[in-house]
Amino acid sequence: MAGQSAGSAAVYHSVNSPLVKGLVAHAIAESSIHYPYDPLCSTLAENYVTLTTAEATGESTVESFRVSSIAELREVDMGTLVSAMGSYHSVLDGYAIPTTYLETLQNGPANDVPLITGNTKDESGASTSTNLTVAEYEASLVAQYGESFAAQFLALYPANDTETASAAYNAHYTDTSRVSSWLFANDWLEPAASPIYTYYWDHAPPGQDQGAYHESEINYVLNNLYLTDLPWASEDYAIAAKMNAYWANFVKTGDPNKGDSYIDSDSLVNWPESLAARNVTQHMGDGGGDQCIADAAQVALFEEFFATQTPF
Repeated sequence: MAGQSAGSAAVYHSVNSPLVKGLVAHAIAESSIHYPYDPLCSTLAENYVTLTTAEATGESTVESFRVSSIAELREVDMGTLVSAMGSYHSVLDGYAIPTTYLETLQNGPANDVPLITGNTKDESGASTSTNLTVAEYEASLVAQYGESFAAQFLALYPANDTETASAAYNAHYTDTSRVSSWLFANDWLEPAASPIYTYYWDHAPPGQDQGAYHESEINYVLNNLYLTDLPWASEDYAIAAKMNAYWANFVKTGDPNKGDSYIDSDSLVNWPESLAARNVTQHMGDGGGDQCIADAAQVALFEEFFATQTPF
């Protein structure tokens, strides 16, 4: 089972759900699974709401349609129904999604299967269009972390002009995702017997200015560059062949390194399992092999901040 963004959330919900027990062999969740103490969990696609909240939303949505029965709802036109999609979320109902992310990590998933998850460079807060003054950057840190933590983050992600402020803002968000996924992986490994593989994608497709944007890895993973009109170069085709091989190997064997999906399997850079003892993820795109998730002091600060948050 594989998915990206909202599809990633659906994959993770399925891995955790007893209703799907035994039906998943291997799972891929692109962009991404975050640490339950990471506030991004409550704002990105993996977000869920309580059953009480979902029921209240359903009632208000039905009222907005000016109907009062299932029969009347079936007469509402599709455009009106679709207009309310933003109100719908996954639901922590105690049935399909039986427990919180934290409880699932503590108890182990319903489907203890090999898992791939990772992030792209320019997503989840990071963007090539970021353009902040130092004052704006500092204010964003205060708004996100509070005065005390903001000062600590500023010390580790310093800035002295608009260029460095924008770069520091992006770097701290990119590091947030890498550290968050790594911490999730560490906790996953406590009760689970199956390995987890994490990655960091940083290759910007040609013909656009959004960098390694959200979902930019998909054409490479599927090796279907020919289905688009971007000005692909030989470098892109080479990257796609390797990315596709990792994914195809994993689909076949549960190990991205094994499966003979690459024309020269011996030259495919080894992708090791994520381990708490190794402060790295797999570099994908403009490089290969180990990618440090962040400096030790930065990792420690994220962990300290996350420890103050209510888990999801």
